[in-house]
Amino acid sequence: MNQEEKKEPVSEAAPVPSPESKSPAVGKGKTVVVIDDDPTTLELVCNLLESVEFHVLPAGNGEAGWKMVNENKIDLVIVDAVMPGMDGFSFFKELKKSPTTQTIPVLVLSARKIKEKARMPSPRIPPVSLSTHSSSR
Repeated sequence: MNQEEKKEPVSEAAPVPSPESKSPAVGKGKTVVVIDDDPTTLELVCNLLESVEFHVLPAGNGEAGWKMVNENKIDLVIVDAVMPGMDGFSFFKELKKSPTTQTIPVLVLSARKIKEKARMPSPRIPPVSLSTHSSSR
């Protein structure tokens, strides 16, 4: 292959928009309930979703989030795993019991490491740890 035939490598990653560029409207028309007892995390997640035009309903606890889910048409729930009162796992279980809410996708997140036995079993998706801690092998 000579110099003229060499091709530039193709990057498979999407370009990261600069802060000055307009974000795509990926969430236009979609409503997300974000539930977290930590105000900083709640604000951070809500701001991120609003920046791509999701309609966001913030809730500071599971009970308030449950009320929002039952009073609105929701496209996604993002809930903190570890909270006082109704935690993310309890919220998920209740949501999946009700025929009117069981099809709503749920993302359970936490800033804390969750013990393996506390994780929710899923027949379709194995638990994933995004921890930066190195494990001994």
